[in-house]
Amino acid sequence: MGNIENTKAPVVESAESTQVAADGAGATAGADAARALYWATCFLDVNGWDLYAGRVDPTADAPDQAAREELARAAERGIDLGGGYAVRFSRDGSELWLHHPGSAAPARLGFDELEQWHPHALRWSEADRLLRAAALADPEQPYPGPTLARMGRFTPVCDEQDALLALPLLRAAFDALPGLDAYQRAVYPKRSDCRVGGVRWFRQEGSGHWYPDEGWDHEEDGPWVSAFDGHPDYQDFAEIGLCSTRDPFEGDFPFEALAEAVRRAEQRCAQVADRPWARVAGVRAAAEAVARAAVAAVTETETAQTVAGRPDGGAAVSSGVDEGLRAALRGLAVALEEADGVDRAVLAAVADRAQPLRGLVMAELVLGAEPGTLLRAVAARGALPEPMLHYWITVTVPVAPGRGAGDGDAVGAGPGDAVAVDAGAAPGPGWADDLAWRLNAELRAAGLGSGGQHHRLLHQDGSVVESITLDISGDFTAAFALARAVLREAGAPAGSVLSGILHGVAHRVELS
Repeated sequence: MGNIENTKAPVVESAESTQVAADGAGATAGADAARALYWATCFLDVNGWDLYAGRVDPTADAPDQAAREELARAAERGIDLGGGYAVRFSRDGSELWLHHPGSAAPARLGFDELEQWHPHALRWSEADRLLRAAALADPEQPYPGPTLARMGRFTPVCDEQDALLALPLLRAAFDALPGLDAYQRAVYPKRSDCRVGGVRWFRQEGSGHWYPDEGWDHEEDGPWVSAFDGHPDYQDFAEIGLCSTRDPFEGDFPFEALAEAVRRAEQRCAQVADRPWARVAGVRAAAEAVARAAVAAVTETETAQTVAGRPDGGAAVSSGVDEGLRAALRGLAVALEEADGVDRAVLAAVADRAQPLRGLVMAELVLGAEPGTLLRAVAARGALPEPMLHYWITVTVPVAPGRGAGDGDAVGAGPGDAVAVDAGAAPGPGWADDLAWRLNAELRAAGLGSGGQHHRLLHQDGSVVESITLDISGDFTAAFALARAVLREAGAPAGSVLSGILHGVAHRVELS
């Protein structure tokens, strides 16, 4: 075949084509904002709603609304397991439902709403099997992918084995979602990490039903000791408490129906290794090569940890492991392409170079391996994922009581617009809205936290301050420095204060 590029006519950009490109970029930005807004709504992220709602075109037939509608329809589609069994989400992702032939109406397994919440409904082994079955049946539901992003909030991470499997998969799922900001990608995957709170799974005598409970309520099983006792950040880890309707002692949780749904998912997964194409010698050999690369990843990661003190030593080893595993997955993709009758979903997952964990899931299924064997070996690169850090930083800014727009504030200034403030003078009330918006946007873009909720405080001496609360979920020191920089760039008046607590020590800075 000749060089096609050399036969192409030169491209001449006209004013019209430039405008079309600009319009397309605007449509993409609007659609991304709509996607970020959808997930902010799904995860009750009020600060995310505040940031993105104004960027979305409310017109019914706008591309922004089409992007949100696509996500809502995918939630309703859920996971069909056959025989009348299906797991589905509400349109906004806040509810998890089980459809089964034993009931005319679906059973609500979990829900997560502002007024009340009981999301914790599934064990990770159950969610994993359901998600694998979904990925096998539908190429538009890859695992990890959007379906895991929805299901993760209903599946508490309770111990280290859960964490090794779940947290890397959740992070990969959110990394693959278009439109999200750095905060959403960093924090949403950890919203169901209950390890610090002592949540564990127990089995009821007689029925054998699994149910979650706080570990310290079961001292007869041995004292519960946190895996993070003695960790320097232990007191700053986010403690996510248990809220669940999965109770075998009261209520009507559909234990038997859920068990049958999971059994059907396991059956679908087990059938993969028996498919004719999975028994082809070339496919089998390529899948075994992936398994060897996964085991090598564990060995080399341990080596990397021993040489991490040398410049670039650990990084060099880890990089080689990544490439070796990716090469093995490419080899499996080639073998599958050469085989006849390969499931489209399997081939698409293994060939997805941007998401190697999807290929690892399918390699496990092709080999008939215990689910999670390869994922646990390589996903965390030998390190135990830590719980989410959580801090509060408070910003207080003096404001001039009674001043409004037109008395020193910029009239009509929207979020992100510059607002002139006389040096050293207390700005009017509207300025705080703009500052809160800026802090929220900057923290989220850096993946350090969010903020923006604020209220006015009247002191006894008649002075007025605007208090802005920042919810920090990353590096406290970096977040503190970023907030300080935003205050200075915004022209915050003298007397503005940043304060917070790190490792039990108060930090406070007053601008002069």
